[in-house]
Amino acid sequence: MKAWLQPSIDKRITEVTEHCCNDEDINKTFNQISYIVKSIREHLPIDNRKCLIELEGIINSHSNLIIELAYKSGFCDGINISKGIN
Repeated sequence: MKAWLQPSIDKRITEVTEHCCNDEDINKTFNQISYIVKSIREHLPIDNRKCLIELEGIINSHSNLIIELAYKSGFCDGINISKGIN
């Protein structure tokens, strides 16, 4: 991918991420995850809560990586389709 294109792609990934944060289905599953994490946190000994906080961070990072990969894959697919049409 061209280096000059990267800032535009990064901007669009941010927009897509924000859009995903407003999606009803995504919010529903996020709320389910939050409910389960809260329940685990309440029953977990204080000494083990650090692991749960780390897990939450990993889940968030994982979600962001999926959004980024999905957008980049779709973008590249669009370029390849465009090349095929031309």
